Amino acid sequence: MASDDINYLVWEPEAIRVRLSGEMVLIRYVSQLEIVVGGQRVPPRHYWHTDSYEKRNGRWQAVWSQATEIQ
Repeated sequence: MASDDINYLVWEPEAIRVRLSGEMVLIRYVSQLEIVVGGQRVPPRHYWHTDSYEKRNGRWQAVWSQATEIQ
């Protein structure tokens, strides 16, 4: 992020599931993250991630990303 509000200390993804359809791909996976947000350290936790990419001008570009903590 340009503002440096989030600093990723650990990012450990597990198996990544991929769904490709034409010029769009969706990926889904669980990862363990340890981050610093606004100067506050967040201990390691597991998160579900869902990301969407579109092929634009011959290159894949991230267009949407969602991470939800697993309780």
